[in-house]
Amino acid sequence: MTNNFNYTIRSEDFEQYETLDHLRSLFIPEKRLLLLNRKLEHDQKTFILAKEIGFNVLELKTRPNTYSWLDFGSFEEILNNFYASYFAGALLIAKEKIKEKTSEFFLQNTWNPSDFEALTKQFTHSPETFYYRLTNVLSSELGIKDLFYLCLVKKKNSDKIQILKELHLNHQQAPHANATNEHYCRRWIAVKNLHHLKENETVTEAQISHYKDQGISYLVISTSQKNPFSDGSNRSYCLGILLNPQTIKKINFIKSSTLKTINVGVTCESCSVADCEVRQAPPIRLEKEYFNSNMKIAIEKIRKDF
Repeated sequence: MTNNFNYTIRSEDFEQYETLDHLRSLFIPEKRLLLLNRKLEHDQKTFILAKEIGFNVLELKTRPNTYSWLDFGSFEEILNNFYASYFAGALLIAKEKIKEKTSEFFLQNTWNPSDFEALTKQFTHSPETFYYRLTNVLSSELGIKDLFYLCLVKKKNSDKIQILKELHLNHQQAPHANATNEHYCRRWIAVKNLHHLKENETVTEAQISHYKDQGISYLVISTSQKNPFSDGSNRSYCLGILLNPQTIKKINFIKSSTLKTINVGVTCESCSVADCEVRQAPPIRLEKEYFNSNMKIAIEKIRKDF
């Protein structure tokens, strides 16, 4: 990059800039200077460099200058960031090999988390990079188009879960970020992983999440690990595949006895699951909807009576 694109690349200690300690990289275009957080692991640094190559090879002029999704000024920036990320994934993980190995994995009759971790390690030590690349290949090469990718974070000494990144292919899937400060369902496998994760541990699990209110189910695979960019916080990377006749035919271990089906909601405030043992808040939004619906029915009855 230093020769072909005239970059200067430096590893920096961002801790002295307080909140920037969470920042992975910063590109200063007027100096062609790329600053990398010194906490970056090898695979994370490699992905950022591959992404920068993508911005240059694809000639994407309108772009974010930080790795973290915090300063998008336009839809074009979001789109170009996606293109560069796709380029990086394709550069680092060959399409044909991941297609072959993932197809073999789906042909297994039993779900085993260690097999999925072994699949990941064939390509990278970064689950984040693997999950993101998997969304590309599943949709374009294996015909699995109804899926979502989420990155969730839980801070140390806090029960609050945040969705940092989300990608929905084909249409917006059931679990998605909300701006109302509601409580994400603790029955999500990614959330359960975050609450049970131990120090310096990586946990991979899966379940079939059935959204009772929508009448749909997803195969959800999640890997959780400690986030190296802040003290004590953990991250979960999460892939969800809508279960329909097409996807069920392609994934043999769907009927595996090691794969549990769990009734889930999106947030506690909007969930109708009555016997939830991990509910964090009453279903106030759902109750309000029921109340409004019953009010409308009662009003219509009065109108007919008079």
